[in-house]
Amino acid sequence: MFNKIFKLILSTISISYAIYQITLDNIGNGIALIFLGLIFILLYFKNEILIIAFLKMRNQNFEATESWLLKIKNPESSLVKKQVGYYNYLLGIINSQRNLTQAEKFFRKAISYGLNMNQDLAMAKLSLAGIMM
Repeated sequence: MFNKIFKLILSTISISYAIYQITLDNIGNGIALIFLGLIFILLYFKNEILIIAFLKMRNQNFEATESWLLKIKNPESSLVKKQVGYYNYLLGIINSQRNLTQAEKFFRKAISYGLNMNQDLAMAKLSLAGIMM
């Protein structure tokens, strides 16, 4: 997993070199490098580890989900703000099975960072309300 700034630098270098290749009449190389740069831009907005963690969560494999999430060492520096919200949301779901006080902390962080979908925000708030009872 690369840092978010490093992903943007790689995409900028790739796209600028693609433009250079196109000016040298190497159209095929330029198009391939543009696609490579677009992949880095996509991975900036959609973190690959979070995608894998969501797939593991979908299969109800909590141990594998937690192991993938713990590979992210510093989520504030390596993830975008909304991704940090989903990181805390997934950790809250995992910890709601074991430790409710830890889950409450993670759900509060997820709500404060924000979640993209209203359903996820409602789920986090309902889980937080259930913990408070």
